[in-house]
Amino acid sequence: MNSLALSRTSFLELLDKGIDEEYRGKLERIVEPLVNGRDLLEIRNVRGVRAGGLTSLDLTITVPPTMSVLESHAVEANVRDTIMRQRKEVRELKIHVHAQEEGEVLAGLGAGRDKQADDSSVKHDFGRDGC
Repeated sequence: MNSLALSRTSFLELLDKGIDEEYRGKLERIVEPLVNGRDLLEIRNVRGVRAGGLTSLDLTITVPPTMSVLESHAVEANVRDTIMRQRKEVRELKIHVHAQEEGEVLAGLGAGRDKQADDSSVKHDFGRDGC
């Protein structure tokens, strides 16, 4: 790697930069085994920002609609602990807990989603429309 490439990499680490597909794939490989179809139905909207050597992440987990708040908190804590234990650079992790709605088709991680599928099928929870 030449000095220009090293300087560029160092400069980008000082700026807020979204996570790339390679990093997203690493995160997906960590969390996808947690989706069991019982307590954790899917994980979607995995996104993040890198600033310096640290990363802030957001993601959504879908749980059954009959699950209690206490039970869903335990599922959320398991996802959080798993990521934080395996990715030491993650300084902040925001997890949105979503109860599957009647008739909702799951299309996130662990829901049989084809990784090449069009992202328009995935519900986004962090915009104006929320969940």
